[in-house]
Amino acid sequence: ELTYIGLCQSCTNTLHFFNSSLPIVPPFWPRSCTMVAMTGEEQHGNGSDDDCLHVNEIKNHPRITAEEEEQERAYLGKEEKLLAYADLSGCRPIDLVRLEDFEREISYLSPSRKEALHKGYTLRQARQFLFIENNDPKRAAERMARYWELRAKNFGEQAFLGENTFRTLDDHRRIFEMAQKALKDEEVDLLTRKWADHCVDKWNRAYSLYLDKELNEIQPEHKVALMEAQTAMPNLTSNMDHKIMFLMSEDYDAQRAAHRMVRYWDFKVNLFGSTFVAHDLMEEHSREMSLSFFKILPGTDTSGRALLCMFPGRVLEGGYSVEGILKIMWCTFHQVLDNKACKEKGIVLLVILKGHGKPSKDLWKFASKMIHLIFNCVPIKIRAIHDCSPPGAWFIMKFAPILKWIIGKKMRMRYWIHGGPDEQILADLRACGISINQIPSEIGGDLDFESLERVSLN
Repeated sequence: ELTYIGLCQSCTNTLHFFNSSLPIVPPFWPRSCTMVAMTGEEQHGNGSDDDCLHVNEIKNHPRITAEEEEQERAYLGKEEKLLAYADLSGCRPIDLVRLEDFEREISYLSPSRKEALHKGYTLRQARQFLFIENNDPKRAAERMARYWELRAKNFGEQAFLGENTFRTLDDHRRIFEMAQKALKDEEVDLLTRKWADHCVDKWNRAYSLYLDKELNEIQPEHKVALMEAQTAMPNLTSNMDHKIMFLMSEDYDAQRAAHRMVRYWDFKVNLFGSTFVAHDLMEEHSREMSLSFFKILPGTDTSGRALLCMFPGRVLEGGYSVEGILKIMWCTFHQVLDNKACKEKGIVLLVILKGHGKPSKDLWKFASKMIHLIFNCVPIKIRAIHDCSPPGAWFIMKFAPILKWIIGKKMRMRYWIHGGPDEQILADLRACGISINQIPSEIGGDLDFESLERVSLN
């Protein structure tokens, strides 16, 4: 599971897991640089040009310490750990695979046997039946169906009441995901498909109403751009798909989705104004486009997620327009959103840090805007971040703890700094479902970005 502590490289890069039996290799955090506590001058710098990042905000910015990270991981629930690992590694832990196989077998049962089961399904019961049947998904599904058939027959509606049948948010989310998968499975019978369609529609409509409620509670002066968009483009802003896009990006947390939607329209109006034509971007920001700072990688990973790649070092030379780069990033994200599968499954972000120098004051200001765009505005689900080839101690000791604080607890569990030689980084990325043909040549992959750039420009 994703709770781990790293050992120094001199200790053979071994990892210790708390309460874990997963046969996987998680992110490596060398204790010698990232797992130590930073206090006093170690943390904030001594104010010299060599030690600090030339920005006063760096010294006083909140940050996450190694101890706080360890404590967070120690208190993660089982489902959180499994999902975080699945997102970061691109692999489904065996516990999730068994659960998915079990739910698939449930969908293949005859319709008459599933009504009571669907009504009483909980995750804890599902795992209990799997355990009883030695993780045989078909036998566990049959047994659970018989249990609920008999229970409903003997107790009627009372069968679905009581502490043992109480559903948590994780249970409701799991049923929703089960229904989504049933809709895509051609072997599922018509009645099950009808149940699944009703379940998904009911979920989406309910959360759309929750989102509207949260938006209404935001003061008008704090959502001016959104209100203008609602007046100018009512068909878009009131569209169910538009709302679901923001809900999905926040795991159906209606309050967070509402604030993301407000920030999205604020950012868009500040960046583009009231009108925007793609042709204008090509003409006004041709130099920024030639930097290839932010690109969509070909294909998807083995989990069907889009891959985006960023080269922060390419903007160090100066002479570029921050506005132009942010516009390019905005349009790139919306290219990804045009792909329905990637919209549903999210994206994986590769950040190539090789050769990256110390950031200047201007670059820090740009970085804060870029981070705000990626993590707070665009309605897209970032499944994992892979920072490759950290450029030096300043990044690990100073910038990374601040970045971790900004991206929040959930994203911290899905953030991996890949150090070491290129061969190790390639092995790590391939283990996460990213093929060598998708990995840029800058870190040893086979992807020629110059060729890709020519195709993109055409």
